[in-house]
Amino acid sequence: MGHPPGLGVLNSGMGSTWHARFLRADRLAGYARFPGLARFAELLRGFGDYLLAERAYSDRTKENYLSDLCLFLDHLAALGEDLDPAGLTVERVRAYLAWCKSQGHGDATRNRRVASLRHFYRYLVENKHLDSNPIAVLRSGKRPKSLPRPLSEDELKRLLEAPDASSEEGRRDRAALEFLYGAGLRVSELCGLNFGSLTGSPEEGPGVRVTGKGKKTRLVPVSRSAMLALSEYVRGRDPKKRGPKDPIFLGARGARMVPRVLQRGLKAHLAKAGLDADLTPHKLRHSFATHLLDHGADIRIIQELLGHESLATTQIYTKVSRSKAEEAYRKAHPRDGF
Repeated sequence: MGHPPGLGVLNSGMGSTWHARFLRADRLAGYARFPGLARFAELLRGFGDYLLAERAYSDRTKENYLSDLCLFLDHLAALGEDLDPAGLTVERVRAYLAWCKSQGHGDATRNRRVASLRHFYRYLVENKHLDSNPIAVLRSGKRPKSLPRPLSEDELKRLLEAPDASSEEGRRDRAALEFLYGAGLRVSELCGLNFGSLTGSPEEGPGVRVTGKGKKTRLVPVSRSAMLALSEYVRGRDPKKRGPKDPIFLGARGARMVPRVLQRGLKAHLAKAGLDADLTPHKLRHSFATHLLDHGADIRIIQELLGHESLATTQIYTKVSRSKAEEAYRKAHPRDGF
């Protein structure tokens, strides 16, 4: 049994009925046969309005919450299982997670679905829709830790040179990739940049003001090569469209670029550079942090640049560097094979 296809990423044009993207007419018709699921869907509308007003969550997080909850209801409806929100149990959620695992859904996806249910039920209790939370004791499983594999400096050079500089799209992608690596940005942060986000002075060098997770802002230096690529990209832009609130990176129709546009373009650039087609734009952020560490940057400075709240999150890059150092040692030390 499969689930409906994924839903599109939210953009800056969200309106008050944005949850209609998830609670579509065909879905609601399926839920209408079950009084409990219909009640679930009704409460999801209110949860959607709550998420829209909640500034602490990113658009992607809001989208994931509603998408995950709708997928849970789809699963129940497909089984012909009616369930009132108050009747959910920890055992029922665990059975659902076991089904997800049988379908090949990874640990991170299953943990996120637990988080979505927990946030929804916290909302229900806080807003007096339920007297108590029936899944309050539910916790996410431990997520296995894996080391990010950064691109080598040679691989990055090949990737950054891959976009066709003779086309506007190529110049945009070149500038975007330079910014992801030159400032360690997330793709959502890159797409959210406006001309007013650019900072810096002749003394301090170029920089950018970034709005990251939790709507927190940070100032990040930008490499001069990234600024040069940006200058090439926006050179022909109408000055009237370069105001402080105007987006820097545009899609084909002139609106703010969304992450999936860059993700699609990256595939072609990876192929041209002879790199793994499964690499994501986030790899450039990993590479930014690892290369800074390799070249002697302090771990706490890297934490600040990445916008990590916890130093423990950043310290995974020290493990990457140690792993590379050990590999180099094993290959090069004359006495290691003694």
